[in-house]
Amino acid sequence: MKAYILMSDGKLEPFDDHPRECLIVNRPLASLQQEAMEKVDLSPVPVADLALIDDRDEYIVFDDYLYFTPELLLEFISRSRPLRCRTVAAFKRGITTLRTISATQSVEECEDLVKYRLWYVPSEDKRGEDTRAVIIMGVQCTRRWHGCHQPCLLRLGREILHHGQRIL
Repeated sequence: MKAYILMSDGKLEPFDDHPRECLIVNRPLASLQQEAMEKVDLSPVPVADLALIDDRDEYIVFDDYLYFTPELLLEFISRSRPLRCRTVAAFKRGITTLRTISATQSVEECEDLVKYRLWYVPSEDKRGEDTRAVIIMGVQCTRRWHGCHQPCLLRLGREILHHGQRIL
């Protein structure tokens, strides 16, 4: 399956680095993304715009600044496939989400959840107009360096946050 990466030209202040060049545990985000995709057999394809994607097979799409683990990708894809429609990754809305993650990331806030910029698109014969949220929860992270026991998804922005806590 392909993983389309929506490339941006944004820079992080005050470093003037592209988010994919930023280090997480002394490794560039791009390297961590590549490793996670390889572990779940995804082929990365950089694109400048969603409109440039012309693919009849199933695929995922995410913004270039998004950090994720293989566990998160596996859970998201495995829970999306049976729905037979487009899906978006989401987390339950809570006080930590609202005060930290929503304030610093490009998310869509809904009444009871927060949608992230990670989508699944099924094969053409299963596509419809609807997009459903898949709430990610309950999978243990293997990135023990930050003591996490949840799926990992963060955006490099003004701060580096993970589940509402500043980690770097």
